[in-house]
Amino acid sequence: MTTRYDTAHSPLTNDELMTVLREAWEAGDRDILEGGVATTTIAARIDMGKSGTESRLRELWEAGRITVVWGADPDTHRPRRSWAPADEVDQPGEDLPGDTLRGDHSD
Repeated sequence: MTTRYDTAHSPLTNDELMTVLREAWEAGDRDILEGGVATTTIAARIDMGKSGTESRLRELWEAGRITVVWGADPDTHRPRRSWAPADEVDQPGEDLPGDTLRGDHSD
């Protein structure tokens, strides 16, 4: 069951955002090629814009609760950065969000 959050009336806590990410991860709502959960997927689940969602995800990344995972968009097959709970991946990603070395192919 997908939990829906109305962020217009009350901001999500970091724990609630982690719950949303974990629900999407466990439901298999991930990018192909062993990718994680896309920012737009999470944004749609919490009814928040992509930019605001990305900012919140970066906070969780900086806290070490999530990691960057590279995969591909299931529709376009283009590579992009996505997210995974840190305890779900063997090798955490080393790329910083927005890293220009590899290119920021986020959705």
